Amino acid sequence: MEQLAVDAIKGLIVDAVEHANSGHPGGPLSSIDFVYVLFSDYISMSPDPAWLDRDRFVLSGGHMSMLLYSFLHLSGRLSMEDLKRFRQLGSPTQGHPVFRLCPGVETSTGPLGQGFCNGVGMAMAEKLLASAFGPEVVDHRTYVVATDGDFQEGVCHEAAALAGLLELEKLIVFYDSNRIQLASPTSKTMREDVGAQFAAMGWNVIDVADGHDRNALRQALGQARQLRGKPVLIVGHTKIAHDTKKEGTIDSHGMPLGKDVIRDFKERHGHPVDATFWLPRYVYDIFTPRLSEGARAQQVWTERVERFRREHPDRAAEWDLCFSAEGRRLLLERADQAFASVEFTKPKLATRAASGQVMAALAKTVPNLMGGSADLANSTKTDGFEKAVGYFVDGLTPGTWKGRAVHYGVREHAMGSISNGLALHGGLLPYTGTFLAFADYMRPAIRLAAISKIPVTFIFTHDSVLLGEDGETHQPVEQLASLRAIPRTLVIRPADAHECLHAWRLIFSRPADAGPVVLVLSRQDLPVLAETKGRQTDFDKGAYVIHGAGVAKPDIQLLATGSEVSLALEAAKLFEARCAKKARVISVPCMELFRAQPPEVRNAILLPDVGLRLAVEAASAFGWKALTGDSGHEHCLEDFGESAPMEELQKKYGFLPDALADRMARLVG
Repeated sequence: MEQLAVDAIKGLIVDAVEHANSGHPGGPLSSIDFVYVLFSDYISMSPDPAWLDRDRFVLSGGHMSMLLYSFLHLSGRLSMEDLKRFRQLGSPTQGHPVFRLCPGVETSTGPLGQGFCNGVGMAMAEKLLASAFGPEVVDHRTYVVATDGDFQEGVCHEAAALAGLLELEKLIVFYDSNRIQLASPTSKTMREDVGAQFAAMGWNVIDVADGHDRNALRQALGQARQLRGKPVLIVGHTKIAHDTKKEGTIDSHGMPLGKDVIRDFKERHGHPVDATFWLPRYVYDIFTPRLSEGARAQQVWTERVERFRREHPDRAAEWDLCFSAEGRRLLLERADQAFASVEFTKPKLATRAASGQVMAALAKTVPNLMGGSADLANSTKTDGFEKAVGYFVDGLTPGTWKGRAVHYGVREHAMGSISNGLALHGGLLPYTGTFLAFADYMRPAIRLAAISKIPVTFIFTHDSVLLGEDGETHQPVEQLASLRAIPRTLVIRPADAHECLHAWRLIFSRPADAGPVVLVLSRQDLPVLAETKGRQTDFDKGAYVIHGAGVAKPDIQLLATGSEVSLALEAAKLFEARCAKKARVISVPCMELFRAQPPEVRNAILLPDVGLRLAVEAASAFGWKALTGDSGHEHCLEDFGESAPMEELQKKYGFLPDALADRMARLVG
C-alpha cells in the first residue's frame, strides 16, 4: 500500500507540472521517498498550521514546490483546486513557496541555500526558547530538504559551520543527492565530498546508499532523532525523475516530463491514464490518522502550557510577550521602559553609538531581542547589548534568556539568512550588524525578509564616504539607493541620537507582518540636535521640517538624511545670513514612510509650490528625483570615494556648511 501511495503522489506531482506547462518535476521524484517517510511517520501534523510547538519543515530547494504542496494537501492545508492552480495568477501554490501566502509554508524559498540557512535559524530559535521556557512547552525539530544546488551556494557552508559550532542537535537535513542540475550533471560542477565537509564542521552524517529505500530512510531518520550534541545530515543517493523514462536526465529538472512519459508512468503503475490530479482515497487514509494524532499532541501541549502558566506566572508573562496576540503591544510597553531610561548627555554622538546605547537599555527590558554582528560588534556598537545578554556559543542557562547574542564571524550572508529563520520561527526579534558597504553580501536575505514580511532589523554602520581612511572598498555609495528599491522595506537613516531613539521606537511599534527595517548609522560623531528631540510623531511620517517651518514661501527647500541633516541645518543658517533669503530644512529619515503619507501630509512638509529643492546626502543621487522633482537638484556623490581623513573628504566633496551654503546661493541666484 505504501508504494502505491508514493506512486500516486508522484502522479499528482507530474500532472500538476504538466497542467501548468511549467515547473520542476524531476527533483520532487528524487526526494519524495524521504518526505513521504517524514510526513507519514515522524513530523508533527496538527490541523493547526500555527501550532507553536510544531516541527518545522523547510524545502530549501524551492523549485521542488509541488512536492511540498502535495504533502500540504494531504495535511489539510491546500485543496485539490489549489494544486490545479499551480503557478497561476492569484494562487497560493506559486512556482516557489512563499511564506504567509500558502498555509503550512514555513519560509519563502527558491534562491538556493536560503532555506537551509533559515532552518539553522529556526533550530537556533527552538534551542534558545526551550532553554528560556523549558522543554515541556518548547520541544520540536527542524527538518530541511536540500539539494546539490543548495550545497554549491557558499551561504550554506557559512550556516552549516555555525550550526555545527552551536550544536543544534534538533536540526535534521536531508541531502537529496541526485547529481543532476539544470544545465549539467554535478560531475561538471563539483567533486567535493559534502558528507565529509559536514563531518568536519561538527555534524553527524548518515549515508543512505539508496535514497529511495524507505526502510533505510526510516532507519536513518530514527537514528538521527536519537543522536545528541550535533546537527544531522542524512545523505540520500537518489535519482532525478525516479521511475520515469526521464530518470537521471537533465531534461527532467526544469521542464514538464511530457504527456508520453506521464502516460507510460501511469500505465506501468495501473493509474487511470486519462485522469489528471488523480489521488485515490487510500492515500488520504494514510495521512488522516496522522492529523488526528497531531491534534491530540497539540491538546496535550496546550494543557502543559496552561500548567506552565500556573506554576510560573513571571515566565508566563514573557511567554505572552513572545507568542500571544497581544505580544506586539506588550513588547512596545517593555521597550518604552527602556526608551524612557535613555539620556544623551554629550553634545555630539555617532548614531551607531546612540543606537548601541538604546540597545543596551533594551537588553534589560526586552528578553527576546536577539542577534549579533559579523565580527564587527565593537564597530557597529552592538557589543554593549551582546555582552549584557551573553553569547549563544558560550552556553545557555535554563530558565533564563542568557545566550541570545550570536558571534556570526565574517559570515554576513548567513547572518542575514539565519536571522530570517529566527524571525520565521516566531517568538524572537532578530537583528544583524555590519558595515553598510557589506549590505550587498546580505541582499538576498533582505529581499526574502521583505517578500516574507518578517520583522528583522538590519543594522548597517559606517554609512558614507565620510567614514574616512578605510577607502573606496568600505565607503558605501550606491547601497542606500539599492536598499530603498526593495519593496516592503523601510530604510531609516537617523540624523542624530534623538532620531535613533525614534527609529527604535518605530521598529517596536510596527505590526509583526510589516516587513524588515534597515537601520543606517554613522561612524562619525554628529551634533545632537534640539530640533529633533521629542519629534516621534513627526519622525514616523518619514520626513519633517526642522528649520523654517513658519516661512510661508521659502526660497529653497533642503532635504537631507543622516549625517547631512546637521550639515544642511548649519548651511541654511549661513545662507540666510549671507543672502537675506529663507530656507526650509527637512529631515528625511525614511523615504518609504514619507511616500506612504497622504498627499495633504506630504504637501504640508515638502511645499509643492516651491520648486527649488536641493537633496543633500553623502551617497548616490539615484532615487532623489522622486522628491526633488525635475527642476530640483542633488548634492550627492557621482563616483566612489577615496582613502583620506574625513575632514579632507568633506572638503573634496563639498560636505561642509560653507560649501553647501555657497551652492544654495548659486541656485537661488
